Amino acid sequence: MATDTATTGRDGNANQKNPWRLFDDHLQFVNQFADPGPVPSKPPAKVTINPANWKDEVDAIERRWQAVVQPTYAVQAIKESAIKGGPKPHGAEKAGAEWGDVIHTLLEAAMKQSKADMRGLAVAALCDGP
Repeated sequence: MATDTATTGRDGNANQKNPWRLFDDHLQFVNQFADPGPVPSKPPAKVTINPANWKDEVDAIERRWQAVVQPTYAVQAIKESAIKGGPKPHGAEKAGAEWGDVIHTLLEAAMKQSKADMRGLAVAALCDGP
């Protein structure tokens, strides 16, 4: 007699590979339910679609998508947002990293000596900087 190696039954011919065998002792006195067999599905509901309503709904979906794909933020270089229009200080800037060094020097000095006059340091940093 051939046995199925992937299943077990309550007849004691349980297979060692079946993970459900662990519950056999706990399920000995539990009632078994009869298999109801195939259950027929409900007939599908009839849906009537008005072509005008369909087009309106498709257009509404497109409008909602356009609303959610709009960016809610802007990415802009700090220099563009800080210096608006007109010539930049000291003409056309070609040395962005050096300007960063000047700003860093001024901020660092201001943190160490908050009451100090930064004008002299700023002029010196600008003369030595960019």
